[in-house]
Amino acid sequence: MYYNPYWNYQMQVTGAREDPPAYIRILNASPEVTAVDVYADNLIIARNLAYRGFTSYMEMRPGKYTIRMYPAGQTAKPHSSKEIELLPAMIYTVAAVGKHADPDILPIDDVRVPISPLHANIRFANLVPDSPSLEVYQPNGEVLFSDVKYKGVSRYRAVPPGVYTIYVRPKDGKDSILYVPNIRIDADKNYTIYAVGLMKGMPGLQVLIPLDGSTYLR
Repeated sequence: MYYNPYWNYQMQVTGAREDPPAYIRILNASPEVTAVDVYADNLIIARNLAYRGFTSYMEMRPGKYTIRMYPAGQTAKPHSSKEIELLPAMIYTVAAVGKHADPDILPIDDVRVPISPLHANIRFANLVPDSPSLEVYQPNGEVLFSDVKYKGVSRYRAVPPGVYTIYVRPKDGKDSILYVPNIRIDADKNYTIYAVGLMKGMPGLQVLIPLDGSTYLR
């Protein structure tokens, strides 16, 4: 985890009461952008973050920030910009999403859900800009997540630990558009399955399955 010295500096300058920090990580899920530099107000918090890349979680002072994402090495015109509010003790994944014609910044709440030594929690996020609503299912036909629209994030669901194979298809379709074998899911952990890429064009569809900070950030 990355500690943000700007947060401590602001506390010293303002003399404000110390609320619990918020935590954020940055994800570059914009398929037409190779790498980005990311600023929170005037502070750079990520450099040269490649497509599909995540930063570590960072401590941030709670409050409102303008997040700007620039093509790496540039500061003339941001790829995307958005004001977001970070609440005390909350955890976020802040994603660059969309194509060049319609870029966006999407804050995703890494929800604190109960975890158990007997189960894991998984959820699905659709970050595919040219997709319809998506459905995730297993080889036996069991649907894990249904009707997840672009920029949508499902609720967590508890599953037994183990090795999983999943398929992704349009909600109203019959044929799979993505096959993902050998996903290891460990007990007592929270995961988000991020679908990224493009249905038509390159880079193609794939999933990213990081461990969510709600597993270990307290």
